[in-house]
Amino acid sequence: MRAVGPLCQFIDEHYTSTIKIFNDNSFERDMDRTKGNVIAYIKKGDEAYKNLHNVALLLREYCDFWVPSDEYARSLSKVRITFKATNEENGTEFSGDPQNYLYLKNWITDKCIPIVREVTFQNVEGLTEEGLPFLIFFRDKERKDQDKLFIDADLPVLAIDSFVHMFVFPNISQLSTPGVLKQEHEFKIVAGLFVDDLHSGVLHQRYHGQAEVKRQELQKFKQQHNIEADLEDHREENLGTE
Repeated sequence: MRAVGPLCQFIDEHYTSTIKIFNDNSFERDMDRTKGNVIAYIKKGDEAYKNLHNVALLLREYCDFWVPSDEYARSLSKVRITFKATNEENGTEFSGDPQNYLYLKNWITDKCIPIVREVTFQNVEGLTEEGLPFLIFFRDKERKDQDKLFIDADLPVLAIDSFVHMFVFPNISQLSTPGVLKQEHEFKIVAGLFVDDLHSGVLHQRYHGQAEVKRQELQKFKQQHNIEADLEDHREENLGTE
């Protein structure tokens, strides 16, 4: 259940101005290069600006949006919208009609929301509401090189979170091999499909095979120490998934 206070704060934050104003081309020095930037050479008040503003409300967490001041906009001869990706100097031009809201929203969404997203306390609830399992890469956030090159160490770890179990990819060192996310060699002689194994139930079966060993060890521990209390984890049974 969502409390009234946080809901009000959420609404206030999302209805404050999400668009940044620039007066000249020097504004690029002020850009946050760690996220995408949408630069719209557009005049306030027309349909294109309204569409951009609505898109900015939706995607404020993923991109910064820039428009010229009223004075700067007077010299504009045509509408031009450019997207600059994270840490990229060259931009991608929007070639469609900015008065077409759905077309503009889909184009900017495709640019601003990457295939791989960072999970934070702020966005995790919205992501879980999509109802899809997570394929999670646990990395050292101070080591930016790990975003592009995974190494065989305590971190990073690659796992699928199905909201019932966490399935860890067994051999992180294999990730440098093309197509490796679909190949698993540690537990099978014939390479299987790591992601597909989630949907086929193989990972689930393997998990319970390992869990059964732990259950037997727990039972032995209880007998050795004369423990009668139930120490097993019944959360999955309570969810009705068994």
